[in-house]
Amino acid sequence: MDTKILEEIGLTKSEISVYLALLELGSSATGKIIDKSKASSSKVYEILDRLMQKGLVSFVIKSGVKYFEAAPPERIVDYFDEKEKVFSQQKNELKKILPELELKQKLSKFKSEATIFKGIKGAETAFKQLISSMKKDDEWDVFVITPYEQNYYNLLTKLHEQRAKKGLKARMIFSESERERGKVREKIPNTHIKYVSNELKFPAVINVAGNITILNVPGGEEITLFMIDNKEVADSFRTQFEKLWQQDVYINHGLDGVYSAFNKMLDELKPGEEYYVLGASWQGQKSTIPEFFREFHKRRDEKGVRVNFLFVSGTEESVKRNIDVYGKLSEIKFLPQGIYEGVQINLYRKKVLIFVWREKEPVVFTIEDEKVYHTFMTYFKLMWEQDITVSKGFPELNRTLDNFLNSLEKGESYDVLGVTFGLEDYSFYDKNYAAAFKRIQNERIKRGIKARLLFQQRNKEMIDNFKEKIYKENYEAKVLPYKTEFPVAILPSNNKTVIIVHEKEPSFITINNKKVSGAFKKYFESIWNQEARILYGLDAVQDIFEDILESGQCDFIGARGYFIDARPKYIDEWEKKAIKKGFKLRNIVDSEVKGHRITKFSFTQTKYTLAKEFANLSVFWIYGNKVVISNWMKKEPMVIIIENKQLHDMYKQQFELLWNK
Repeated sequence: MDTKILEEIGLTKSEISVYLALLELGSSATGKIIDKSKASSSKVYEILDRLMQKGLVSFVIKSGVKYFEAAPPERIVDYFDEKEKVFSQQKNELKKILPELELKQKLSKFKSEATIFKGIKGAETAFKQLISSMKKDDEWDVFVITPYEQNYYNLLTKLHEQRAKKGLKARMIFSESERERGKVREKIPNTHIKYVSNELKFPAVINVAGNITILNVPGGEEITLFMIDNKEVADSFRTQFEKLWQQDVYINHGLDGVYSAFNKMLDELKPGEEYYVLGASWQGQKSTIPEFFREFHKRRDEKGVRVNFLFVSGTEESVKRNIDVYGKLSEIKFLPQGIYEGVQINLYRKKVLIFVWREKEPVVFTIEDEKVYHTFMTYFKLMWEQDITVSKGFPELNRTLDNFLNSLEKGESYDVLGVTFGLEDYSFYDKNYAAAFKRIQNERIKRGIKARLLFQQRNKEMIDNFKEKIYKENYEAKVLPYKTEFPVAILPSNNKTVIIVHEKEPSFITINNKKVSGAFKKYFESIWNQEARILYGLDAVQDIFEDILESGQCDFIGARGYFIDARPKYIDEWEKKAIKKGFKLRNIVDSEVKGHRITKFSFTQTKYTLAKEFANLSVFWIYGNKVVISNWMKKEPMVIIIENKQLHDMYKQQFELLWNK
């Protein structure tokens, strides 16, 4: 495909590569994007962010992992229209390649149910999709519209005008403070508007049409939208809208109203029941816990009522200092940064309490509606089950490794998928990394816990160095059957998974989820139990030359000495070690190899009974319990290593038949 036109309208080559890769991949994590687009791993997030700003890419979070997705190709036309009108000829060229771009997207096998859009361009993409999805009888319901940036408001007004031209209806609930803007919207045909008190504030502006829900969650200067394509979710929010559209919401003002709502909740809950808190914080009371809440949680604990807290990000230290306040019947987790700050939602017995913490006068809204309760409860569970923490730095690395080791149950092993060596090679391996891993491996050995290590593909000397200096004893080690350049190691267990990115300062993700961790564990087991792996390059062949020395003997079928020609200096040293070890080598090959160095080793026996046509194809190495097949038909040799005694014995028997023929 000629992508020059995409460059001319303002996309960089790296942006084009990533966008096209996403069209073919569909919803994808960064690893596959990097592989497909050949983008730099250090730049891929920057490239994706620029594409999101242009409205060409969005992402969804699954169990805390970002999966990116290309916007429909038509979005490029919209982006192009915003450029200078002198680009009209380029626009026609762009339209010519749209069918091909659309075909790539249709080939995508996976469409995520929840998508995240960022920036003004992302918002335009999201709402155009919503309008496009609306059918004749669908209605666009919005609540509660609060103050936001003028450009964003103008964009939505323009989109509602487009919606009205199609004969589609909309109902909107505005905050009283936005009445002037509401009057502008009232002039748009097929638009109906109501207003609610400024004190009624939701953690998001909610848009519902058909099966699509769009949530605009405030979290800083940048616009962030969540699109959910799910009928059940849309119906739940639509029910919530109808309640607000048709009836009043109970409001209490001041601390007395807040305390009264908490006391009523505790009175209604029975021993053994529980309630849920979304966006718990210190209610604008600085860092001090009001005495009321100390006494309240004491009474709650004594009554036997449980509570699940989702605290806002940034309160970790305060919670840790005051952990005794909550008693034994509480569980605490933390929300991602920027979510629900200033608003707390309590859920219990089909009731929703929304607390708006204002320093002068807090407000609590009470909604007694089962469907509204279940809507918020669904969102609470979604956030609660995202047991993901992201950390950085060497102190956190040590704590994370300790927690991982402590999480291992009796009989489990300390497994590492992709044992890595730092950013570049062993020489770069930071002393802080070495100290952290030495310490944790010493502790592992002390506890009698076995380790299973799947090393990234490197030369044998480097791997042996790591085994000797870091892992020491009570371990098994293998090499990954595929090659990766990413300095990432995965530590899976049955209940927890830690992903470590080896940078100058380590970054790591801890996943406390049994299903996700179980999937990583199964992946590790599948790789661990593979009997075959494929390696590439001269270094791989050199490692096998070292391996056959340890075996003491090797039988070749078709060895013509290509590696010996490629690395004669290495072979000089290898030959000395082979003689010293008493190594034995037998080779069945074609007669043209006579006189080559491979036939002149003092420890070699050669028979020239193999047809040249066969010898030119592949070389078979038979030693230990392994069969190795090497192929030199391309510039870089490819090596297939199979560790299977039964297969080895079969090839050994075939070799003997050929040898004795």
